[in-house]
Amino acid sequence: LKRSRGNGTITSLTYEINTADEVNAELKKECRDAVIVALHACGDLTPTAMQLFAKTDASALVLLGCCYHRITADCFPMGPTLCERSSVIQPMLDGELGCHALEEWSEREPWRLRSHGYRALLEEILEERGVEKSIQLGRLKIRYKPTDLFEDYARRVLSRLPDLKTSPSDEDFISRSERSQRVVPSSACVYALRLLIAAVIESVIVLDRLEFLQERVGRENSSVKAIFDPVCSPRNLGLFATKPGGAPT
Repeated sequence: LKRSRGNGTITSLTYEINTADEVNAELKKECRDAVIVALHACGDLTPTAMQLFAKTDASALVLLGCCYHRITADCFPMGPTLCERSSVIQPMLDGELGCHALEEWSEREPWRLRSHGYRALLEEILEERGVEKSIQLGRLKIRYKPTDLFEDYARRVLSRLPDLKTSPSDEDFISRSERSQRVVPSSACVYALRLLIAAVIESVIVLDRLEFLQERVGRENSSVKAIFDPVCSPRNLGLFATKPGGAPT
């Protein structure tokens, strides 16, 4: 929430929100026009903020959502069109896919796609060795070179995992190095398809949220806009809404 004072300055209001009534009680103390703002609101936080906007006296809303894979069934779908088809759309929608962004790869070298094939092969080895699947290799941010082979990549990753009880053998590396010539091109194609699908998934989620807002404040008072370069941050779609008679968008 933002609190506007009589002298035109704006200060932040930190407040634990449990119910819409609590928010309204706080707004009535000294706020004339309150704007609910959330930048990269993770998972269910974006739908929660939208519901608060609909139920409280807040006059405007500015939201940028993220982490679609953290959205629960209680918060998607929200708009009437998909709510009527929720039993069909929910099993089909993969929020994790929507977190990817084609724009992120617009300035990257194509050879970097090899890491997906290399990682798949290394995960196969670790699974055979009984290593817990909770280890997320993709988050290690391993640096590698265009000339690196699978073994080079794997050894760099393993150097970041010193607590492994059972390490892969040289035979593991040799056998996967031969397979990598087939696996790497295939995995790159699969990842490219994931990037193409990502925009579709994100569009479904964002348009569903927009429809929810349109139902509450009208089409003329709600919109979705790309507000900055997706290369800088792929979650660049902002949801904007104002209540009739409230602050302008």
